[in-house]
Amino acid sequence: MNLCSNELFDFFMAIPDSMGSIEELSGYIAKTVPPVCDMLGIGKIELSLNTPESPYEERIKDSLTMLYCYSEGYVNTPVSNAYTTHSGGTAEVLFYPRETAAWNNGDLEHLKFFASIINLLCAKAGLTKHANILSVTDAVTGIANTEGISAFIADCCAKGEESSYTALYTNIKNFRYFNRQLGAKYGDVILKKYAEHLKDFLRRDEICGRLGDDTYLAVVKNERIDKFLKYISDIRLRLSIDDMMNTFNIQSRTCIYPIARGDTASTVLYNISIAINLTKGAPGSDHIRFVPAMLEHLKREKEIAGSFSKAIALKEFDVFYQPKLDLNTSSLCGCEALVRWSRTSGLLAPSDFLPVLEKDGTICALDLYVLEEVCIKLREWLDLGLTPVRISTNFSKAHLHNHFLAEDIMGIINKYSIPPEYIEIELTESSGYDDFASLSDFVNRIKNYGVYTSIDNFGTGYSSLKLMSDLEIDVIKLDRSFVTDTSSLSAKEPQSGTPTLNRAQNNAVVIKAIIEMAHALGIKVICSGVENDEQKQLLTQLGCDMIQGFLYDKPLPHSEFEKRLQGIS
Repeated sequence: MNLCSNELFDFFMAIPDSMGSIEELSGYIAKTVPPVCDMLGIGKIELSLNTPESPYEERIKDSLTMLYCYSEGYVNTPVSNAYTTHSGGTAEVLFYPRETAAWNNGDLEHLKFFASIINLLCAKAGLTKHANILSVTDAVTGIANTEGISAFIADCCAKGEESSYTALYTNIKNFRYFNRQLGAKYGDVILKKYAEHLKDFLRRDEICGRLGDDTYLAVVKNERIDKFLKYISDIRLRLSIDDMMNTFNIQSRTCIYPIARGDTASTVLYNISIAINLTKGAPGSDHIRFVPAMLEHLKREKEIAGSFSKAIALKEFDVFYQPKLDLNTSSLCGCEALVRWSRTSGLLAPSDFLPVLEKDGTICALDLYVLEEVCIKLREWLDLGLTPVRISTNFSKAHLHNHFLAEDIMGIINKYSIPPEYIEIELTESSGYDDFASLSDFVNRIKNYGVYTSIDNFGTGYSSLKLMSDLEIDVIKLDRSFVTDTSSLSAKEPQSGTPTLNRAQNNAVVIKAIIEMAHALGIKVICSGVENDEQKQLLTQLGCDMIQGFLYDKPLPHSEFEKRLQGIS
């Protein structure tokens, strides 16, 4: 009997290279093994598997698969050959002789060789299956990744069942703060525990996966949408840190996309990404529903982004100046430069184009354009003998990636020989959360040149006090939300039990505390969005330094603002 016989060679060559599972391999073996069994007198072949549980595969215990059975019977005295699998389990190949077979030592060696071939094929199939699982599995959480979710949706589409499902994109709120507070190690633990929590909700005909970072996608049956949203609305995760058990309340923002007949996996993921991107940073509900109008909105955004370069070359952007009032002297003490886009089709509101340019990255070019327009006007006013006031210009957090931002700003200021004390660079509070080190470095460098700095929307984030204490800023601008509910406090005493008045009292306490801390640190305070005398009176009583808003003046074109300067010169 030849170990390299034609029968054995043909059997080996007939097995495809890409067996994705033991089950698939077993089917091929059953079809191709009879010639080898005839040659060796084999009546039955069985494969016994025992594998441990892993993060990606369930445990296999005492699995017995028949690979071949001779139609005329066999003798129930098997010859066994056992092997260790790649996962630390065992694989055992059992050969049962035919009644006419009498195996000698040479035959047993042949069977051992044949068993090793079967084991090798099984190991290859097992590794292929493992690799296939890994390719559709997220390494951090053990649930599906983007490819895994896409495969599930594609399978639903192939079965014509896609319209019975809804895709729900879920993003953990403020996860970066968990990461910074706890470190990446425990951040990953939270991601994994959250994934396990989502998985516990699912039925066998549903799936959830991690798309990356702190974002997940669940595909659930339509009738279970409300249950899912309620389920994820209040997730509490317990985590042991330094031998102390901590509880974290995890909240999320969810985009809801009902999968329609004819949708593909790529359509689902594309439309969800549109809904998320269009509503990123927008206030309102934590539940976003995709509507077809979002596709038109995206088209509009692309048109705006695409026309920016030409617009800035044609100087279609106009700078307006909103005055600031010194509450101690009731006089003009500064202004904020605000940009408007004058198109041939009409004036485009900042809310329509600034978020688009922010996402597109071209906001940086616009910020520098505005600064240069401000410097041009300052130079004109100085040459006319007017006494300018300090002008604040807004700079996006996207600039912090530019390590030479301070020098770029000074290049423009020096180009027009502007005394640096007339310029104030205004950054949003959220800049510090994304890259505090870069923000701190920029503030220190620009201050060394004599330029003022301020933080906009102060008090809306999670580390406001840290920014105020750790940054050498000159001015903080309180977010307009602080004065929204305070009007009634100046007019009359609040009545207990009135929610709006209680909220107003709270805001007043917070404003006063911020002002006192800022003054102790040598920082001036301005409040934006002041629209009535009651708000102005309250801010005066609380010690605020400056106000800005429609009560005092709206944003003015440079010619109108020049008249204000002439009034103080």
